[in-house]
Amino acid sequence: MYTCSGCWLAIIKWFLILANRGHSEVLRKRSSYLQEKMGAGGGAASAAGGGSNSAVDWTSAISSLVAAIIGVVTLVTVYLAAVQILTQRQIYQLGISPRALGAWRNKVVLSASLFHVRMQTQIQTPKITLPGLVQNGWKPRFTFPLAADPLIEEPGLLSRITPGSAPRPDSESQKTTNGTCLAETSWVNFLQALGLGPTATQSSKPLVDMQSQPDLVNGIVPMRWKGKDLVAICSLLGFQSFEDSPSVKTPMPLPMQWSGPLGWIQFRASSDGCIAEFRRRAYTRNSLPVDAKGYFEIFFQLAKFKHAEKPSQKDILMLSLWRTVHGMYIPADDEHDELETNSGEVVESFKQKEKPVEDQEKSVEAATETPDKEKPIRVVYLGGSNPLDKDEDANKRSPQKIFQHGLNTDLTDDDAQTLIYGKYGMRPDDVRSGLQYGQSLAKQKKSALDELLASRLGKRPEEDRDLLNKAHVLKKCPGLLSVTTEGEYVDSRGLGIEDALELERVLVHPQDVDRKTHRFKLGWFFMDDKILTHMKKGLIHMRPWGFYFAAPSRLASDIKRIYAHVDKVCNILIKFEPDLHFPDDTVNGCVLNMALQVCHSYKDIRANGRANFSIEDMGILADACDALLLAFGSQDPRAKSNWKHERIDQLRWAFLIVPGLFTHVARCFSKLGLHEICAMRRVIVIQRDEVRCRLELPPDLEDGILNDDDEIDCDFIGDDVWRFPYSGKEEVGYAGGEVLAAYLYVFLTFFWIEESAWVSDISAYNSTIPNSVTMC
Repeated sequence: MYTCSGCWLAIIKWFLILANRGHSEVLRKRSSYLQEKMGAGGGAASAAGGGSNSAVDWTSAISSLVAAIIGVVTLVTVYLAAVQILTQRQIYQLGISPRALGAWRNKVVLSASLFHVRMQTQIQTPKITLPGLVQNGWKPRFTFPLAADPLIEEPGLLSRITPGSAPRPDSESQKTTNGTCLAETSWVNFLQALGLGPTATQSSKPLVDMQSQPDLVNGIVPMRWKGKDLVAICSLLGFQSFEDSPSVKTPMPLPMQWSGPLGWIQFRASSDGCIAEFRRRAYTRNSLPVDAKGYFEIFFQLAKFKHAEKPSQKDILMLSLWRTVHGMYIPADDEHDELETNSGEVVESFKQKEKPVEDQEKSVEAATETPDKEKPIRVVYLGGSNPLDKDEDANKRSPQKIFQHGLNTDLTDDDAQTLIYGKYGMRPDDVRSGLQYGQSLAKQKKSALDELLASRLGKRPEEDRDLLNKAHVLKKCPGLLSVTTEGEYVDSRGLGIEDALELERVLVHPQDVDRKTHRFKLGWFFMDDKILTHMKKGLIHMRPWGFYFAAPSRLASDIKRIYAHVDKVCNILIKFEPDLHFPDDTVNGCVLNMALQVCHSYKDIRANGRANFSIEDMGILADACDALLLAFGSQDPRAKSNWKHERIDQLRWAFLIVPGLFTHVARCFSKLGLHEICAMRRVIVIQRDEVRCRLELPPDLEDGILNDDDEIDCDFIGDDVWRFPYSGKEEVGYAGGEVLAAYLYVFLTFFWIEESAWVSDISAYNSTIPNSVTMC
């Protein structure tokens, strides 16, 4: 692009000079011709002079006219070209202005080189790949895109806007600024939502690479994406497609629109390929108490917790990425690895006594002789069901065998029907309805949760009634990811499947579950002890981290089913006392009181109104959970930034795997105050294979443990004792404050899963989206 019109004026002057030179050459030739004629012809020339002069004059006039016309046409052409170039230049300048690029302008617009001074402007745009972010250890900080002052071009402006420091349009001046100064280029706002600024780094490594961009697209500096990278990042943000069921086979139709908690992305076809544009939503104000955020900020600045790493910020990228492919990630430094074996037995690995030198040499020799241990499991993949599963005993029920077996054996009605039809789920409806005759209507009604889960799956309730009634038996299935579409998703995200526990579910009738093999029940899952151990580790790390709960429909339904018992008692909380004061040295009581205030705010919104929760609300949830774990945890003497909170995690797990225990605690706490609970000692005791609650149920609530008559508490033993998969040698007792901390933590996690859920289905476009997408 030219930067000055002087060059064009010089070209016009050159064309005029050239035309003038042509006219002078014609006149010179004419004079030479006349002189030759006069010298050679004499009188004859004089006689014919009049005719020759007129012909030369006519030729000269024609030449002058043609030269003038050429000069005028050239002048008009150059003028129009100059006007067009100047117009394009203005559009170009608007495209690279601070108003369009915000804080990215200094990074995008390069300084002119020595040979292109005032002649050409070079631009470059960000190049982002999700595998590159994973390799560099990116810690995402998703934020709501807010406008910044375009006159402030300080590098790294956008990278410093975090959920805690982002300005909110509360004052009139901020409304004016944020209302008019949002960057006009959509990818600038999209990168701000991802928390990626011009100088974003992680461990001194730049997270964003730059690549040269030849030209603008529709007057906007474009950013090029690989289609699968954009799909993976948008699935992290919880985007949904407008299609009811996106196809994994047919190409993605255009135009297309995705919607998410932060805004919309529109795709359309053009001569430049697939064009995408991001548009943010209206600003969402906070629904949770603001004073809770201020208190937690003060809490984390205390000397005791100032250097502690927040539990919610550990491996958040891997946790979120695996969640988008129906997986639960287990961090490599999981503290539960030191406390449990595969059977759940507690091991005091960090309290070993010093051994003599001879014993140490023997132990080393024994270790060298033992075979290599299995690789640790870092991912639990919850696959779907196989529609081709057949009845395993079908070939055993030939008419001859049935007749022979019936003659030789005295069978009951149920055994005879099992012999004829197979398992309970394979029997005709008429046969099953006959067996169910006389049962209470409560057992045949569908719960509200089933209807909700059916709507979450995007189908009609009657279509999913059979699915929701089924028991999901989990079985190991090595190689499952290599034959499913999720395997492609894993590869596009830069992940690996070497350390994954791949599980396949078999849908059977609850009465057909082999409880000897699959002894443990979790939600609608049935599994053995080895699978349960890894499920525990995965669910322990399912916690609020500062953004919405974004997951595909199948995993979201699985998690909601696990927390179904919490939903039934979510309106039962202990009394909140706003004027409650603790001694100055009682930090734990203040943390409990503030976390309880957050829970009550959620409960009131669920009961009396509606709310669209903001990202700052999600940050308050994460801060509340982190504060509970730190306040009731213990500092690791080997690393001051590492805190141990396995006691609270163990109790959280008990509240999930034993629904009756959680319901019992909820009913008992509903009649108690915070001071009363904190003063209790050994409220819950966990010992080998059981958990005991010492809280007495209030007299007006002694009508039963569970709310619904259609549920049976299979783990309830009696006298407030439940079966619990724990193989520790020593019993573990919990005081009232610890029980309340784990109790509130489960509630906060449930509110995060239930109230902020964005069921994302756009991963299906991983292979069908165009390979190159231009975001303007």
